[in-house]
Amino acid sequence: MAVSALLLAAQISPWCYPMPDAYQFLSMARSVAHGHGLTAHGDPHDGPPKQPGYSLLISPLFLISDRPFLELSIVHFLLAVVWMGGVYVWARRVVPAAAIWIAALSAANGAYWVVYRQPLSDVTFACGCVWSINFLDTAIHARPAGVCMASSLAAAAMLTATCTVRYLGITFALGCCLALLLGARRGQFAWRRAIALTLLLGLAAAATVVGLLAREHAMALRSGAHTYVGFFKASATGFTNTCPRGLQLNIAGVGRDMIPGMLKSYGPEGKWLNINMLLYIPFFALLLLGWTRWIRRQADPFAWTLPLYMAVLVAYSAEYGVRFCVPLLPALWVCLWFGLERLQQRRFRILATLWVLHVAVALGYWLAIDLPGARALNRQWPLADRLVARVGADAGLIAVAPGPVATNPSVLEFVQLVQLALDGPVADNFDDPTVRDRTQWLIMPADRPPLHGFVLSCPLGPYQLLHRSDNR
Repeated sequence: MAVSALLLAAQISPWCYPMPDAYQFLSMARSVAHGHGLTAHGDPHDGPPKQPGYSLLISPLFLISDRPFLELSIVHFLLAVVWMGGVYVWARRVVPAAAIWIAALSAANGAYWVVYRQPLSDVTFACGCVWSINFLDTAIHARPAGVCMASSLAAAAMLTATCTVRYLGITFALGCCLALLLGARRGQFAWRRAIALTLLLGLAAAATVVGLLAREHAMALRSGAHTYVGFFKASATGFTNTCPRGLQLNIAGVGRDMIPGMLKSYGPEGKWLNINMLLYIPFFALLLLGWTRWIRRQADPFAWTLPLYMAVLVAYSAEYGVRFCVPLLPALWVCLWFGLERLQQRRFRILATLWVLHVAVALGYWLAIDLPGARALNRQWPLADRLVARVGADAGLIAVAPGPVATNPSVLEFVQLVQLALDGPVADNFDDPTVRDRTQWLIMPADRPPLHGFVLSCPLGPYQLLHRSDNR
């Protein structure tokens, strides 16, 4: 665990590792810090990130600097250490002999390292989830009434805060409620305490999520933005088509997170017959075997959260990479431990080997790909600042050139810097006629000829900024 923590500390840096979602989180955090409320890029009519918890948490950093990437990296490190400690506390109850390996494997993981380096909510969400469960366990088994009450309120408060970070926190609330009722049925603790805690946690989490969804719906009516409920309804409408696709994506996501070297190995969406799935399906079956053994022996909230959380992801049926499975890593490693039960003491060698391999792969990916890319990209901040100075405060709509340019990774990453410097959006759907007609500025590579109706305004190294010439 100490080595895992040191490896995380080594990744603290002043560089921005951009992601499309990160821009909105940072924009809303900046808005809160400057007293403009929960708005994205200063526009109260534009839908902000629907779950404001992470932005609220990091908003004080923007009182220190307008680009507090070093401070944010330190905050992520502290959250990661608290999470790893929470995983160890939890695992010591579930699998005492392997607790240290469960905690170390959860933190020394390529998927976790990727989201850890980026300004995303995953590290915060994972931390909130595991400590909600730990506080609940204390509340269940505490003898003094004062300790029980304080732990119960802490669990409810932590779970409520976690739901503001990501709506999926409601699945942890449901998992806790199921585990409480099942534990009472098995005689592990009193029904009175189980029902009281179930009502406290369930009502607190439900009220939070319903309130945020209502706010999201109200903002969507004003801005025309999409909502999570809308996406979910669209997926549910074609459930017979989306469910197999969602199941395939999630089986692959779990395998990519847990099998060393497979982080970037996946086939076409919804396609079961590819070489990667030949590895992922048997591995998932092994985890499923371990999960059934686990739930027969223990009424653990994390164990009962697993199927609920995965069911939501399957129903949602969206390609989210490996991000959304990261908070489940501690429980998934426990499933592997129970799945390999017949190997007895040899499991320790297997977990140790997996830890070494995961560290090697994660270090290689960071040092060979992510770190050089981040350094190169962050050297382009002066170009982004020049662009913002050129377009001015009332710039009108800025877009990125269509076609292959709009999906070019280097161009897209530069555009994310522009969005952060501008604190405003850059449209990536220039082919949409309504966007094309409103676009005043266009970003494209320097080696491309200007599009019809636009003239060169400013060269920006490997890019160029074009301005509309037909006065629309």
